[in-house]
Amino acid sequence: MVGKLNGIGGGAMLRFVDKIGALHRLRDDERGATAVLVAIVLTVLMGFVGLVMDGGMMYETRRRLQNGVDGAALAGAWELMNSEAAARAAALDYASRNGIGTGPTDTTNVSFSWKVLNVNPAITVAASRRVNFTFARVLGINDAVVGASATAIVVDVPEGDLWPWGIPLTDTVKGDFLLKDTPPPGEPGNFRAVDYPDSSGAKDYKYYILHGYQGSVPAVSEANPWTIQSEPGNIAKTADVVTELLSQPVSSLACCDTSKCAVLDIECPNVGFVPVISDESFFNAKGKSDIDVIAIRPVEITRVVGKAGQAEIYGRWLNGLVFDHSARGVAGRTLSGLIGVRLWR
Repeated sequence: MVGKLNGIGGGAMLRFVDKIGALHRLRDDERGATAVLVAIVLTVLMGFVGLVMDGGMMYETRRRLQNGVDGAALAGAWELMNSEAAARAAALDYASRNGIGTGPTDTTNVSFSWKVLNVNPAITVAASRRVNFTFARVLGINDAVVGASATAIVVDVPEGDLWPWGIPLTDTVKGDFLLKDTPPPGEPGNFRAVDYPDSSGAKDYKYYILHGYQGSVPAVSEANPWTIQSEPGNIAKTADVVTELLSQPVSSLACCDTSKCAVLDIECPNVGFVPVISDESFFNAKGKSDIDVIAIRPVEITRVVGKAGQAEIYGRWLNGLVFDHSARGVAGRTLSGLIGVRLWR
């Protein structure tokens, strides 16, 4: 009886034990498969995280390169007034001072050409940098080369953008100065507004801020001044008009940020020209008086302080633009009048 039980029960028991063992093995296999799947998923996730983070590093690198080559091209374009050699040196110097071309994987190239119907001399600055990845390496992507380029051209433009503010010669040595002063309420006097020939008061004053004086401007110097008149009183709502000027749309190619460009673009609404007045005629002016323009200088409007009629307009002198009535030879072309540079990319 015992043997029979052992025979019958033992077989069933063995089969039961085998099933239990199979279940344990299946569970172990599932654990192993899960571990492999988790490892694969984690690897893919790390790869995507790496692409995002390393992609962000690529974007930031390209942004810095683009800012640098924009400024380098503008700096070089101005030196095209002298020679291609001077332009190349200026562009490379600007690039180097802004960290471009200084790294072990950096490349910087400067080339010259003609743009805009082959009449405008141009300089192109191109730069590249190898970016080493950190996280994307798990996908087998170790690095990438990022590049940027910019082209700037030399142009002569109509004699506009001559604003209706006269600055005394004394202020030409200042980095930051008043373009337009403001009087205490009700107090008369001269506050740096000027009246050009054939002008008619507040209406033309506003037009000259927005569009520049369009009349003929002679060649001027201390020995050969141009006589215009001071415009007394707190004429028009200068701050409102300047705010309107600065809100004008700008070409996407125009570089209007001095932290990015060696030379601001002539298309920037904050860039223009003002007459420099001899100190003697400026400080002796009473009411509507004759004043002597001895130079025309480029300026950038930097800020507006106050509102409406009680506002001060500040500016700073610019390099890289010139109001020049003498002909200049630039890369085989003669330019005269208002000469400047702009990005063409």
